[in-house]
Amino acid sequence: MLVAITGNLGKGKTLTLTYLAWNNFFIRRKKIYANYDLYGIPFTKITTIGSLEQIMPLEEEDVLTKQEIVFLGDELWRWISARTIGKGSKERKDLIDRILLGSRKAFVTVIYTVQNLQQIDVWIRKTTDLFVYPVLYNNILNIYFLSNPVGNPTLEQLYKYSTDKPLKIKAEPFYAMFNTYQRIPMIGDGFDDMKERVINIRKNPALQRYILIDLRKDWDYFEKYCEKIEKTFWLYNEETYEKDFKEGKLPYQQEARELGLDQWYLRIDKNELV
Repeated sequence: MLVAITGNLGKGKTLTLTYLAWNNFFIRRKKIYANYDLYGIPFTKITTIGSLEQIMPLEEEDVLTKQEIVFLGDELWRWISARTIGKGSKERKDLIDRILLGSRKAFVTVIYTVQNLQQIDVWIRKTTDLFVYPVLYNNILNIYFLSNPVGNPTLEQLYKYSTDKPLKIKAEPFYAMFNTYQRIPMIGDGFDDMKERVINIRKNPALQRYILIDLRKDWDYFEKYCEKIEKTFWLYNEETYEKDFKEGKLPYQQEARELGLDQWYLRIDKNELV
């Protein structure tokens, strides 16, 4: 499946991408791969062409044994285009074809952000299955899902064409799970080590700046804030991750019923904002 998150700068695209990372790991129990850093959410970092192709096998025997995974590509097509400047158009097309085919046939959900849909080729837009439009207002992230793209839609158009009511998420906790100041490096050659890891939210420089500088709080407040976020959203640190990994208790290692998540619905009411 191919999913696009689109919107102007500052509208919450990477915030939405990070929420979907959390949701797919803890609720849908899928392994997460990403080209940017996540905090508190176990993930495998993809920074090379070889590893990007590796997670999307096209051979039949690989497809049959493939576990469902999610790849999060922040500014994915710009990332790829920057890498293929000066390369032949065939090489660039082959790489993109592999991603598109892998997302449709290899149990890989590819979720990418793009500021303007006109930045990507028409055939990529036509291949995309779902278009996500975030609207961030008063610390509430409203996520609209459309089956067809709408250029610079008004709020009325989002309501009209959305497949359902917007998903409403309290935004602040999810800012702890990614570094809003991080710049995505150019994709490289070769392969990554493909080792799943977790980064403690306490190491997030954006979170440190928010608590210590913007809010002018001290380190004791920072620690209590992190503990609350970890507990409320089941986030991992290095110690808890190693323990659950060894005991086979990570979400994707278990059945939904064992976690008590089989009745956990995504749709929430205004008074039940996560």
